Amino acid sequence: MLVTSSCPNVAPYDTSRSHERHFEHTGTQAYRLLNRPMVEKTNQDVEIHPADVVKRRVITWDGMAAEIVQATRRERMEFRFRGTRHLLVLCEQGARSDGDSFVEGLPRSTLRDVTRKLTFVPAGRAYQEWHEPRVLTRIVFFYFDPARMPSQSEAAVEPALLTPRLFFEDAAVSDTAFKLKRLIERAGSDSSPYFEALGTVLAHELVRLNTGMPRAEAPARGGLAAWQQRVVTAYIEDISQSRSRSRLSRGWPG
Repeated sequence: MLVTSSCPNVAPYDTSRSHERHFEHTGTQAYRLLNRPMVEKTNQDVEIHPADVVKRRVITWDGMAAEIVQATRRERMEFRFRGTRHLLVLCEQGARSDGDSFVEGLPRSTLRDVTRKLTFVPAGRAYQEWHEPRVLTRIVFFYFDPARMPSQSEAAVEPALLTPRLFFEDAAVSDTAFKLKRLIERAGSDSSPYFEALGTVLAHELVRLNTGMPRAEAPARGGLAAWQQRVVTAYIEDISQSRSRSRLSRGWPG
């Protein structure tokens, strides 16, 4: 069941169930984010300044969170993040007259049109950028607990080997990210298993992308690829079986 509440920050992961929070940042103090010292934060969302220039909507579940950020006016904005989670940035709409983007370990970029571009920031790396937007920016942030990423046995690589990427394109990652974003927008109380399953698929996509593993099956047009469908189906069946066992252990009807 999804629970709606008002909250100024993203809380640590709730390992018991998915939940949703809607909130708007209303702080009025604006300051140059890039002039501040970088410090590591634990279980924090991306800092955005000025805070009142965007509306933010976040859903968190076991091992992952997704946040939709919508600019409400065309004003200079700055983003900053360094944390214990991996961060995937999907810029749904972004065109800037000026700006600068940086991920620790990579050259800076002043790319003006960043629409549909992806950025991946491994846990512990710094991410910061600023925009002088020409359109109302829309961004989706996905946060991943490194401990819950696909294991070496599943992907032949340890999660720590994930590498940073700035403004890249990948059809499979984008398709899954947009599916998850649309699901957030029309979220219902029965969506929790599908949220988690799509999040699992997205994590697999990132590991496959970072390790250069070939995809044996191309994404299905307008839907999930066959291997993605298997991941989703297996995940939902596992959740269903776990809930049934839990009910039986309490003496409830199955």
